[in-house]
Amino acid sequence: MNVFDRVMKRRQKNWAASLQNPEQYQYLRDEVGARVADRVYDIARTFPLALDVGGGRGHIAQHLDKEVVERLFLTDVSERSLRDARRSEIPTQRVVVDEEFLPFKENTYDLVVSSLSLHWINDLPGALTQIRQVLKPDGVFIGAMVGGDSLFELRCSLQLAETEREGGFSPRVSPYTAVTDLGHLLTQAGFNMLTVDIDEVQVHYPGITEVMSDLQGMGESNCAWTRRSLLHRDTILAAAAVYKEMYGHEDGSVPATFQILFMIGWKPHESQARPAKRGSATASFGDLSKINSNGREIRKEGFGLQADHTLVIVSAKLSDTALYLCNGKPAVNLKVIDPSNASVIPPPAVTRPQTLNPDWGPTTSRPVASTDLLWRVSAGVAGGLALLLVLVLIVWFKRKPGGQESEQVYEEIQDKHLQPPQSVEHSYSALICQTHDADHLYDTVPMEEDPCVYSLAHDPQTETSME
Repeated sequence: MNVFDRVMKRRQKNWAASLQNPEQYQYLRDEVGARVADRVYDIARTFPLALDVGGGRGHIAQHLDKEVVERLFLTDVSERSLRDARRSEIPTQRVVVDEEFLPFKENTYDLVVSSLSLHWINDLPGALTQIRQVLKPDGVFIGAMVGGDSLFELRCSLQLAETEREGGFSPRVSPYTAVTDLGHLLTQAGFNMLTVDIDEVQVHYPGITEVMSDLQGMGESNCAWTRRSLLHRDTILAAAAVYKEMYGHEDGSVPATFQILFMIGWKPHESQARPAKRGSATASFGDLSKINSNGREIRKEGFGLQADHTLVIVSAKLSDTALYLCNGKPAVNLKVIDPSNASVIPPPAVTRPQTLNPDWGPTTSRPVASTDLLWRVSAGVAGGLALLLVLVLIVWFKRKPGGQESEQVYEEIQDKHLQPPQSVEHSYSALICQTHDADHLYDTVPMEEDPCVYSLAHDPQTETSME
């Protein structure tokens, strides 16, 4: 199905190239060409032979050098645009070519680029397939085209004005490709390792007539077969008023938004990375819950091994003890102690019994005077504020600068009768650990040269004693 009149598009481009000062209308093409060139530089290789499809006046080539592209073929449907193309340091050969029919052999080019040309092609899937065919294996295609949301301000203003003045509207802006379809089109054409992204370029104009005049100067006028060649003066005036009312700025200017779709696709080659076969994964997404913020693996048994063969001890609480076995032999006996008093293990908290006034039983009520009640209320408020201040100070002192969490210390029991016997070959000391929450501590124990298979003594009282 033919949507665009390609003969008309050639005439529009030749007319734009014949203007007295065509350079003043090339600002959008120069900007997009520079962004395409940036993506070429992102690929760390030199391309011996490159092809520019619809390159016009060389808007991409002027931003490249011989260190990246050694030779370039510049093509366009407009012979006048090619004749006036800008000179660059890259050896360039200019060829008049219709983008829908590329007359080149397969496996010829290392790089194919295109900027603001593919949105006027009737058979876009076929054109992408031809681009993939002329590329060498492992060659890359980098292109840019106008997206579906471009010039929405102009489109809406013309539709509203034409509906009001003429009782209906016709498509004054050409249809564009949606970004949601671009990836599928590249895949259908045979490209892999795809990259698709969007940029928006907004240009400010004095009014709607300047927008339409610059589009003509770019050679971007509507060339759809369903277009209407006549636009009434009243409709233009109404569209200008709608444009300023709906989208105008305080300084009187109006914006025109161009949505630019950038695409990168590679021709398949055996050296390229490929996805692994289904079912070949060695890790599960369910294991992500076992990884803490430091990248350590947390296991239900309370211990684990890091990549550097370091023992990870988790889920320990204050005053807990743990006996770890190395290859079935006692290796590490740890206690969690209070860092403020490292030599003493704090006793469990004791709830003090309620102290009763001997003159009053626990079930009787003491008469309260009004002054006594006021004093009690004041004392209660003061006590609550004091308690709140203490809690704030405790939280403040426990936090480190920069939002880091407080630290607790594991310390190996240093009592002589708890040292491992001489027959035990592996003996380790605990290190500083970071507190990830109020109840759980994390620690690492460095391993010696020989790898050690750790296990946790589930009942330290009944396991092999370290005495």
